[in-house]
Amino acid sequence: MPMNNPPVLPEAPAATPPARLAIFAALLVLGVVVGANILIPQSPKTQLAAAATTTPEPAATISVTAESAYVYDLSTNQVLFSKNAGTPLALASITKLMLAAVVSEHLSANDIIPITASSLYTEGDSGLIAGESWYMQDLLDFTLIMSSNDGARALAEAAGKVIISKNSNAPQDPAEATVWEMNNKAKELGLTKSYFLSSSGLDASETMAGAYGSARDIAVLLAYLVRSHPNAIASTAYAGRSFFSIEGFEHTAYATNESIGMIPGLIAGKTGFTDLAGGNLAVAFDTSLGHPIVIVVLGSTKEARFADVEALANFARSNIGE
Repeated sequence: MPMNNPPVLPEAPAATPPARLAIFAALLVLGVVVGANILIPQSPKTQLAAAATTTPEPAATISVTAESAYVYDLSTNQVLFSKNAGTPLALASITKLMLAAVVSEHLSANDIIPITASSLYTEGDSGLIAGESWYMQDLLDFTLIMSSNDGARALAEAAGKVIISKNSNAPQDPAEATVWEMNNKAKELGLTKSYFLSSSGLDASETMAGAYGSARDIAVLLAYLVRSHPNAIASTAYAGRSFFSIEGFEHTAYATNESIGMIPGLIAGKTGFTDLAGGNLAVAFDTSLGHPIVIVVLGSTKEARFADVEALANFARSNIGE
């Protein structure tokens, strides 16, 4: 599928229990890798970005359908595979990873999030009901598991109100304030090829995506979430889960990520697909306790993205330094 040119960017179970994610996140923070004599230095948030950017990119040694791909070893800061990894492409719902980072830093797990009529206008009905309310963590989990655009909008509206109260420079529309903060977070993390126009990643038009970023940038973002906000993404390792809103309405979320169950040690993942983006997928998995790998493929097809990631996961397991 041909990719549309991005806009000029501004300068500047089938699943692994969340306990695994919490354990190796703690190990990363402590700088200890179990079973290997590797120390991960304590560093600013941007060190992951710097390491991933400056490490020489190995020549592609495996064929994937994706237009862009990146495999990054968090323990050694080593790039295991790279294909057009610095090219900005449409992100689709991979965008929700940045939303998860911003929401986690401005809202608490037990904050109550209303489902407003305005949050239900977006494409894709995930079953949310206008007038019901959710605990933030439940709504974030639901949103990431089934890639709910309605849930993303509700979270953006709630987080935006907090962002506006903290920063007079923020746009006064709550949903826009959250997108503004998502772009600020991208700059903070050194994601120089990323720019967000929406909180969900839906295409803005037939020629304009809702967000752009490179495979390298998204690998750094996912690594940041694994390290700093493991609870924000732990739910994405599950194939499905039932939720209850505060009013008692039951909602069942089924994962859009078909790589659940295909990749041993999977700890987090996020899909994305739109007409402009094609098929995208970002995953983190543990090759051994405390040795996580991040894989990102952008611009694949809806079906081939899962085969791409599975092939790259097998490649990574056979090529990591022991």
